[in-house]
Amino acid sequence: QVAHFGLQPEKAKDGPDVGMLVAAQNRIYQPDDNQIDVIDPKTNKTTAVWKPDVKGDVKPMVYDPKTKHLFVGTTDKKMLVLDASTGTQVASIPLQGSVDETTIDVGARRAFVGDKAGVVEVIDLDNNTVADTIPSEKNVHTLAVDTKTHNVYVYRNESNKMDVFAPPTS
Repeated sequence: QVAHFGLQPEKAKDGPDVGMLVAAQNRIYQPDDNQIDVIDPKTNKTTAVWKPDVKGDVKPMVYDPKTKHLFVGTTDKKMLVLDASTGTQVASIPLQGSVDETTIDVGARRAFVGDKAGVVEVIDLDNNTVADTIPSEKNVHTLAVDTKTHNVYVYRNESNKMDVFAPPTS
C-alpha cells in the first residue's frame, strides 16, 4: 500500500462515485455526495474540496482539454461546467433527468449524458448547451463513444440491452 487517506465528507451519505484522473491537471477529481475531492496523485493528498451548487449528488465527470472544463453530471437534473483548475462554475446546463454517466467525444465537440428521464442528452462542448437528444429508455445507466466513428453506445438498464447510435447530424 502506497497511501491511505480519507475523503470528505468524513461520513458520506451515498459514498463516492467513479473518480477521474486528469494527467494534464495533475489531479484526481473524486465525486463524493454533493462535492468533489481534488487529489494530487503525486502526494496522495486531498488539496481541495469543491462544493458546487448541488442539493443531490455529483456524478462521474468528463474533461475537455480544449476548454480545460469539467462537465459534471448531477442528480439535480443539470450538468455543471467547472473550471478544472479552480472549481469555479462556468455554466449550468438544465437536463431532463438526473444524470448517471457522461462520456465525451472531444473531436466531435460533444458530451453524451445518460439520464434517468429516458433520453441521452447531447451537450455542445463549445456552447455549453443541449444540442440534441437521443431517445432511449428510463434509467439509462452507462454510455461509451467510439471517437473514430463517433457512434454512441448506450446501455439500457431496464431491458438489459445495448443500443448503438450513429452520430447526430445536427
